[in-house]
Parts: sequence; structure tokens; C-alpha cells
Amino acid sequence: MAPLSLSMVQGPREPPLRHLTLRELMDQQSERFGSKDAIIVPWSGARLSFQALSQHTQDLAKGLLAMGIGRDDRVAIFSGDDERFAELVIAVTRIGAVLVVLNKTFTFVECDRAIRHTEASLLFIGDMVNFKSTRPLIQHIQTHPVPGLKQTVLIRTNYVDTIELVTWDDILRLGNSVSLQDLHQAQHSVHYHDIAYVQFTSGTAGVPKAAMLSHYGIINNGRMCGTRLNLSSDDIVCCPPPLFHAPAHVFWELDLAIRSASIL
Repeated sequence: MAPLSLSMVQGPREPPLRHLTLRELMDQQSERFGSKDAIIVPWSGARLSFQALSQHTQDLAKGLLAMGIGRDDRVAIFSGDDERFAELVIAVTRIGAVLVVLNKTFTFVECDRAIRHTEASLLFIGDMVNFKSTRPLIQHIQTHPVPGLKQTVLIRTNYVDTIELVTWDDILRLGNSVSLQDLHQAQHSVHYHDIAYVQFTSGTAGVPKAAMLSHYGIINNGRMCGTRLNLSSDDIVCCPPPLFHAPAHVFWELDLAIRSASIL
């Protein structure tokens, strides 16, 4: 191992840290564990294999490219917990964009502040969040335009289908116009030290603060947690925390992808 010169290191240096992006990790696991369950969501009835999850995220990433989203653009999500949240995580980071994860207990004012602060280009929003319709928030955004916000995308249309917005299915259809070559070019521009997510602190000590998380940090944090817990591909782990929360979004969801366990 080459001498270390950038940081102080205390403790064991094995196993070595992994140098790869979330897209590379997802595609590796798809090749190794193709038909094995990756995500199980009882309330939506979804059961996605690693192969299906990888393909879905490629299709969604192409749709994002068609919407003009690229490297370093911010894409916000305000949603409940389902397979589409997980798909958006990988799709956004595949093309070098940054996912801005909004706490689903945020008020209108807090959502507006977070979107403006991060200069988000797209907002993906669920139709119901915390058992409440998001129609009032959507109308607030429509009547109080946010500079730089190109579109608000409705993830599901069960409760707010009368509001004319771009939908999840619209994004997928737009992706049909993007070639695999364009997708691969965008994917290969991403570096493992790039920022993958922006997550907000709880706000207990003032206004919630935006924390930036890199591909490198997320993957290696998850890997070490999985090693400590001795997770394997035979495990199915129940994930009770909401996906906007760090333990679920970083340590659990991605750790399971790294260790190839299934998440419920």
C-alpha cells in the first residue's frame, strides 16, 4: 500500500476502501445477483430484482437526460417510502446529478427554502406524504415560482391526477429519445469523489443545514456497517426508518446493495 500523505489514519487499513460510484456498484450487483430480490415494498406490491432495479434506473436516467438534467444539477425529492424513491437515488447519481432529499415532515416554508438553497432544477413529489395530500404544496410552488426549478414531477397520480404536471411515466417516455451511447457518456463522466446526495439536518439547533455526501463516503460507510453486522446475500433486512433519514438512506439501503441482502 502506498504511503498515506493526505490524512491521519488510526486503526486498521484493511479491508481497503472501495473506489467506485453508485452506478458502478449497482451494475456490478446486477451482474452478480441478477434475479435476486433487491427491494420489497409490501404497500405498493413492488418486488424488484437487482437486474430489474438496474434497468429501471437506466430508463429513468435517460428520462432525466431528456429533461436537460446533467452533471452537478440538483434533483429534489419530497416523497414517502417506496421503490420509486430507491430508483431515483440511483438514476440521478448515474448521470452525475445530485439528489436533494427533503424531510417528509418539512412544512411548505421549509420545502421552499431547501429547494431554493440547493438551486434544484427538478422536484419529484409524491401524491401523498405522511398520509397527507401534497396538492397544497404543489399549488404553493406553482404560485410562488422558484428560480431555476424547471419542472415539478408527480411520482404517483392516485390522489392529485387533476393537477397538470409532468408525471413519472412522462419522464420514462421522454427517455426513449435518448440513446444508450448518450447515457454511457454521462455515466462515465462521474467520479467517485463527486457529491451524490444533499441531506438536511433535523433543524433542532436552528434552520436545517444541508450536508453533502459523496459516492465514496456513502459506499464505504455502508460497507463497513454491513461488515459489522455480518450481513450476507442470504439476509432480508426490514428497514423501518423513512428513506429521507440517514440510517435508512445511506447505511441501510445502500449497505444492502453492497452486501447483496434484500431490503423490505
